[in-house]
Amino acid sequence: MGCSSTTTYSRADYSNAEIRAIEIKNIAKNLEEKPVYSLWKAWLLKNKDVAASDLFNDCVNYCADLYARACESDDYINAFRYCNTLKIVAPEKVEKISCDKYFDNTYSFTANTIPEDEHVKISRFLNGTVTIWINLGVKVERGLGYANRVIGSGFFIGKDGWIITNYHVIADTVDPSYKGYSRLYIKLFSDPDTRIPARVVSYDKSLDLALLKTEIDAPYTFTLGSSTSLDVGDTIYAIGSPIGLNSTITSGIVSSFDRKVMSTASIIQIDAAVNAGNSGGPLINKKGEVQGIVFAGIPDYQGLNFAIPVEYLKTVLPRLFNCSNKVTDTDEKIIIPQEIHSSWIGAYGKTYKLQGDPKGRGVQVLYTMPGGSCDLAGIRSGNIITHINQKKIASVEELQNELIALPPEMVTTLTIRIAEAVNQKDTNKMLSYEKPIYLAIRPEYPGVQMRERDSETHLMYPFLGMKLKPASAKKRSQCIVDSIVKGSIADESGFSKNDSVTVKATELSADKNFLLIEFFTKKRKSGYLDVNLMVGAPMDSPLFF
Repeated sequence: MGCSSTTTYSRADYSNAEIRAIEIKNIAKNLEEKPVYSLWKAWLLKNKDVAASDLFNDCVNYCADLYARACESDDYINAFRYCNTLKIVAPEKVEKISCDKYFDNTYSFTANTIPEDEHVKISRFLNGTVTIWINLGVKVERGLGYANRVIGSGFFIGKDGWIITNYHVIADTVDPSYKGYSRLYIKLFSDPDTRIPARVVSYDKSLDLALLKTEIDAPYTFTLGSSTSLDVGDTIYAIGSPIGLNSTITSGIVSSFDRKVMSTASIIQIDAAVNAGNSGGPLINKKGEVQGIVFAGIPDYQGLNFAIPVEYLKTVLPRLFNCSNKVTDTDEKIIIPQEIHSSWIGAYGKTYKLQGDPKGRGVQVLYTMPGGSCDLAGIRSGNIITHINQKKIASVEELQNELIALPPEMVTTLTIRIAEAVNQKDTNKMLSYEKPIYLAIRPEYPGVQMRERDSETHLMYPFLGMKLKPASAKKRSQCIVDSIVKGSIADESGFSKNDSVTVKATELSADKNFLLIEFFTKKRKSGYLDVNLMVGAPMDSPLFF
């Protein structure tokens, strides 16, 4: 496989009347299934001709009707999606609608509070934690049957039985490919022998969080605090059931922040002793305020322990809880486990900094996926994203946090600046412009979707941080390194600008989370000797947004 520059996806040419007619037909066809996306696509071509303008008006009216229905059913998440979208693409038509209810509490959890002057024993918080016990029946190995179970931890956030845990603890119970026996129970600290039935309400794979419900009154409910006041060296406490040892408390310190173990979230590293079974338990301070959610047992990080900052839970909790009103039977009130997703706009980039200045000034787009939101919106490589939904961002991490906070399948705005003029104060305003952008559902492995839509030449940039260009018109299979992103896989693998590179073969791993890339290359750092090299690229990255 060579460095062909032929893509597998091409953007519709709206200047062509025939292509425009086909696009209008497709948008109208998909309106019921993808109302917000269809409205956004109609907005992109609304000024092209009368038919496009009529289609746009139809889409506006349809989404306005869906907004009204969502409000009537107290479906605040979808009401926010339609409201925010309509205010951006059709403000003159929806002056009276409001998104305010989305920003109110959409859940009514009452937590126990500790007076400031009260002497607190950490042991009192054990009553708010549970052991999660998942019975998966019997596993047969070599003709012998073994009890198959998963043990984790959780903690109450609502008096009427609402529990938080990790997604990976309950993954088997919501995995559609798992066809075996599965029953979910909890055990209280005060009664470790009784299994109390519980059920999964909703979950977020990317943040490894899940919301459970059990039909009992919680003996203690935790307050969701903050991790922003924590500093390296501060004391923390972890509560959980390591390897099934019910309600164990361990203490330690914060070792570090901003670890990139997850693709979209920066997490806390701790040195408190945790083991398999601790996952899903609370990380608390001396007052019992939850500062993080512990997760344990990451194969590549043996001996290191982590916690998800509680801010991520607080951000997605309204959406997790909003799923509790989705039932299969209105009489039985059976809750269907719902997956919630993060948003993405189909791009790869890095924090933009001026030379000699460590402060981030936005996010520089280095690559846009063909057919993705950024590509369709006309955002190009080199553009700087400075705001999303009118909120200023300084780094990739801040952009990811905002994409987590905003529900997917809605339209928001990006403020864009041209990279070459960011430091020219007198021209900044002239070179800034606002773009309505559709927030798509972030795939489990974004790189797989990129690979389906683009050529190997272009993909080496987002996958490895190595921008390639053909060596010559006659040698299309041979490429030259045009630029290298500092700190990228290509940089760490010793590639340099002007190295000769040919992509010989690529192979996606069975679980689709990793791509093996075989190169034939002549690297400057290797004395331009002929080298066959194998490099691995993850199919998800904190730099995909």
